[in-house]
Amino acid sequence: MKKTLDLLGKIGKWLIAAALAAMVFMTFVNAALRYTFHTNIPVFEELARFLFVWSAFLGAIIAYVQGKHVGVDLVTSKLSGLPKLIVNLIAEALIMVAIACMFKGAVQYYLVTYINPAPCSNLPYGVLTSSGVVLSFALGVITIRDIIILIKNYVKSKKQEVEA
Repeated sequence: MKKTLDLLGKIGKWLIAAALAAMVFMTFVNAALRYTFHTNIPVFEELARFLFVWSAFLGAIIAYVQGKHVGVDLVTSKLSGLPKLIVNLIAEALIMVAIACMFKGAVQYYLVTYINPAPCSNLPYGVLTSSGVVLSFALGVITIRDIIILIKNYVKSKKQEVEA
């Protein structure tokens, strides 16, 4: 599982880097065209916006996998054993509720907008709005993985206490 996540993380980072390079290129071209010819390429603005949303959401997934998101451990740092497990499981359950709400909203938004064409590129808005579905699904899978890890670590620590 770790190797798979590492590989997906590397692919995600390369995709984000490619999106960033494309955004810089398109923005530079539009800025140069505005300055020199007083015109621009509207589709570049739209595509840069699409790439920005996807790179932000992919970055959020990668940060969540690596545990680099903002976390407050004021309470759990002072707990140990079963109370710590219970508090952590409650926190993970609340995270899952938030992710479920986000997933439901993202799916609803996707279903409303997926067929509508974007104004300049005529790409379906589903290209953009599917990013929310992908983000919430990935965060849900990662949170389930974290819950399993919490329980395994607790069981492992209990076994070590019994053996000692």
